[in-house]
Amino acid sequence: MGHPSNLGIWMKSFGKTLRKTYLIKSSSGLAALLFVMTLAVSGVGGQQAKQRSGPMRVRLRAIKVLKLSDGEQSKRSPDYLGATHLVRLRFEAPDAGSVYVYAPYCGQPVGYTIERVGGHVSWVGSSPAAKSPGFRAVKIETGSCWLLMTPRSAYEWEVETEARGDTEEARSIFIKYGTQGKPEELISEWYIVAHAGGVGY
Repeated sequence: MGHPSNLGIWMKSFGKTLRKTYLIKSSSGLAALLFVMTLAVSGVGGQQAKQRSGPMRVRLRAIKVLKLSDGEQSKRSPDYLGATHLVRLRFEAPDAGSVYVYAPYCGQPVGYTIERVGGHVSWVGSSPAAKSPGFRAVKIETGSCWLLMTPRSAYEWEVETEARGDTEEARSIFIKYGTQGKPEELISEWYIVAHAGGVGY
């Protein structure tokens, strides 16, 4: 897996002074993202992170979606017509206690795209599709990195996706509690990427 590109990453404290910023310059000069939504964490089968309540609660949510213009699609992926939107994801650390997020090369967190159609859940590109491939499938030997997320910190990044009609979509990442903790798959709530550029849910 190569170094991440075409994304901006921010790590900050809620309501506090910006602690640290990681910015990887975007080669596309995208306009401001539109369409806001708020999502909670939910699991959909397999080995997922246990939902913790109170001060140890973590959140993974999609907060904004941008519909790419035809020109932007061509610049980003000249030979691939599938990516029609960008989704901005946000991970929020617990109010009390730290957590680690798996992000190769200490860049963008990685995980899976998950779809739900008529009650049928599938991990895109996996076999069998009804089961998560788990952490081993995303782990790399060179450049492997766990980001330490301190209490009340947050991390935002962008992923490509495409409108799929009424198909619901979710995203996952891997987290662990403590350096010796077991990786757990954390999954966002379902959302729908609308053809018009917004998000339905």
